[in-house]
Amino acid sequence: MGKRKGKHHSEANMEKSASSQLFGPYPVDAMLTDSDQADIAESEKSLATPLPCTPAKSPAPKKGKITSPDCDINNVMAAIQSLSAKCDIIFEKVTSMESTVRNTDQAIAFLNESVENLIKETAIHNERISALEKKTSDLSDENKQLKLQLLEANSYRRRWGLRLHGVKEEDHQENIRDLVIKVLGKVSPKIAEKLPEVVDSVHRIGKRKEGNAARGIIIQFSMRYFRDIVWRDARGSKFLEDAHLRLKEDLSPDERAARAKAWPLVKKAREEGKRASFVGAFAYIEGKKVHIDV
Repeated sequence: MGKRKGKHHSEANMEKSASSQLFGPYPVDAMLTDSDQADIAESEKSLATPLPCTPAKSPAPKKGKITSPDCDINNVMAAIQSLSAKCDIIFEKVTSMESTVRNTDQAIAFLNESVENLIKETAIHNERISALEKKTSDLSDENKQLKLQLLEANSYRRRWGLRLHGVKEEDHQENIRDLVIKVLGKVSPKIAEKLPEVVDSVHRIGKRKEGNAARGIIIQFSMRYFRDIVWRDARGSKFLEDAHLRLKEDLSPDERAARAKAWPLVKKAREEGKRASFVGAFAYIEGKKVHIDV
């Protein structure tokens, strides 16, 4: 306590000396009033009062968990073993992936080789196909030419014949040749005497039909000259019309189909005033043969 008072006293003396320096030789107390001096004394008294002690103690420092060295080593070893096992698994997976990659590379190489072989084989097959297409085209053209030639041959052979329709069949065995010669004599009286010589063969077409349906008759001439005379005279014949008979060309199914294809061209040409007609299976317009696909 004595030390604190001495200290307080010395601080008061220092303040007095400082005030004396500021205000000169005149004492400070003489300049202050009684109330000011009382306040100063109260302030000095409060400053001289010591601070109270801290009522609570400082918290004790936290103590760390004490572990034994053996426990730490065991944990480290366990962690190392676990990591080693994981590394082994990863290594096995990497090894498996490397094996898979090698197998994939081999498979890709095999596929590339197979594709190259297929490309080569495809090129060879394409060449063969091209050759076969050309050969097929040539055969198709040749087939068309052969069909035309066969059609022309059949048409030419059939130009020696005519077909007669509407002649009733007799129940008993009939002499169809004599009956046809009489009909043709009525159609072409100018050559009636020659008909027994130029009419070669006569026969009905197909099997006998049920009822009274008359079968057609094929007439073959030994000379085409007389056949053409009969055919010309049959056009517009009054006798055939009154007897309800029809004389037609002897055409095969192929010839009729060829005429059906060419008929629009013939009809158009006739409407335009051109000469158009059929000779066998073929149409002729202004003397020129019309080529059609058969």
